[in-house]
Amino acid sequence: MDLNKYYRNIPKVDSLMENEKIVGLLNITTRELVLECVRKATEDIRIHINNNHNDEDLINAEIKNITDKIIKDVHKLLSYNMKRVINATGTILHTNLGRAVISHDAAKRLNDIVTGYSNLEYDLEEGNRGSRYSHFENIVCKITGAEAAIADLNGFRHIAVSAKQETGVQALIEAITAHAGFQPEEDTFIA
Repeated sequence: MDLNKYYRNIPKVDSLMENEKIVGLLNITTRELVLECVRKATEDIRIHINNNHNDEDLINAEIKNITDKIIKDVHKLLSYNMKRVINATGTILHTNLGRAVISHDAAKRLNDIVTGYSNLEYDLEEGNRGSRYSHFENIVCKITGAEAAIADLNGFRHIAVSAKQETGVQALIEAITAHAGFQPEEDTFIA
């Protein structure tokens, strides 16, 4: 079977880039992104021809619909991947579903802070470099009765707390580590 006849029917990249529908994509994104999608679409058809060379109707349909595929691919690349979902698992802190939900007020406050510069590691009172942990240490200590507190990027996974040896604090620490799947032989935990 002569596969070249199929390859010759694949539109050239330049001619696709001049197609009115493809040119319209330049109003919503860069030429580089559109060109990347055009090149990928033509390469996908070549692969399709190699894998399905006995199905002429399918190959011709792929070639005929290349413009629609390019448009779809561009829109897919421009869309947000993450979507809201409903957690019906029964697990509140579900790792695969984005962990814990935060309130709208907290999200608004975070948005106000992270869309500009902040004093994350700057002590405004002292006028020099500070600690990112200072923003929550006092709150955690007040709630738990601990003398000091710190958390790393993994939140519950590695916890270091210098706590008063009170039943309430120990119970809190045990509850947090149990929920986090604390493994004494694998994880770091200092109380």
